Amino acid sequence: MDKETFANFISKCGKRDFEIACRITLQNVFKLIVVNIDGTNDGGTDYASLKSDGQRMCAAYQITTQKTDIKKKLFVMLLKVSRS
Repeated sequence: MDKETFANFISKCGKRDFEIACRITLQNVFKLIVVNIDGTNDGGTDYASLKSDGQRMCAAYQITTQKTDIKKKLFVMLLKVSRS
């Protein structure tokens, strides 16, 4: 599957399929051990990357289906992470 086909597929996914595609990508492409740590009513899905011994790695992931103001959302999320 080329980049354009993949981007087209991802952009048309519903929330459930989008989450599955992201989990598969994080695990199989990036070789990360991830756990869904979704916050209630925040509209996104958060993932924590863990080492095989269960310790959390210094990485944060958020999956969102938001299609507007992506740069603004990223900036806000980076500020949150940098303060924690």
